[in-house]
Amino acid sequence: MLIKAAYEIDFHHKASRNWAVIHDLRLEYRGRVAQIDHLLINRWLEFWVCESKHFSEGVAINEQG
Repeated sequence: MLIKAAYEIDFHHKASRNWAVIHDLRLEYRGRVAQIDHLLINRWLEFWVCESKHFSEGVAINEQG
């Protein structure tokens, strides 16, 4: 599902000049690790953190984008 979610996110946002898209981000701090499936940042510095490992219904773009 991670690949399908990445495809859908890229399809709608990657080419946009308003969005930065990062997939499969791994952060380490003091021996602890966090993994983010998808991080989207828009030009107004709004951050969207998306977890896609447990999607069973797919990905949808709603009225908020």
